[in-house]
Amino acid sequence: MSRRRRRRGWGAALLTLVATLTLEGTLQAQTVSDGRVWWNVTAQERSGTTSPWRWYFELQGRTRDGASDMDQLLVRPAIGRDVSARSSLWVGYGYTPSFPESGPTVGENRLWQQYLWTRPAFGGAFQWRSRLEQRWIDGNERTAWRVRQFVRLTRGLTGGSGGVALVAWDELFIHLNDTVRTSSGFDQNRVFVGLGVGAGPRARFEVGYLNQMIDGARGPDRRNHVLLGFLNAAF
Repeated sequence: MSRRRRRRGWGAALLTLVATLTLEGTLQAQTVSDGRVWWNVTAQERSGTTSPWRWYFELQGRTRDGASDMDQLLVRPAIGRDVSARSSLWVGYGYTPSFPESGPTVGENRLWQQYLWTRPAFGGAFQWRSRLEQRWIDGNERTAWRVRQFVRLTRGLTGGSGGVALVAWDELFIHLNDTVRTSSGFDQNRVFVGLGVGAGPRARFEVGYLNQMIDGARGPDRRNHVLLGFLNAAF
């Protein structure tokens, strides 16, 4: 190989390295990260009763900058009906005010419909949930439509009703239309890995890490690292 070709080879490699580092730095600069804490308390009617009808109520709080500032509050009641021993249909309402760092509270009201299916899988329990939302957000000019696809796997690690279980799930959010506050297409994705343990005869507590990636259609992308705790009680 001649010196000229060798210089060209090293030059191309150097340019490629510079371009890669520049692109990586640009992508990192376009993503804002934050540590957060979310808590969730859920009460619901247990399955397996004589009536096919079910009720559900959820209260969730979300903070930003660790646990220093309130970011969102979620109140979500719903009613459902069993379709089979493994599936059910639900309809619910959600009130979700957001508390931005500056400016007034942004209110949001939602109606949502979902299909829920569960079955044994991989030595544990598998859950599939498809949800459609209609969102009315303060300052928006029209209804925002969004679909959410959720999959979850729970696998016991120890025996007994109060045994420890491994919990993993993923939820994908897609906007279906353009509005002043939303852009059609990918909205966000949430991935959770944690542990669950019995907290009583009909209660479970789960805690773990949630990675939330949010598309920044009107600004930088966001990646939130969340400590998430669930308390679920069945009656």
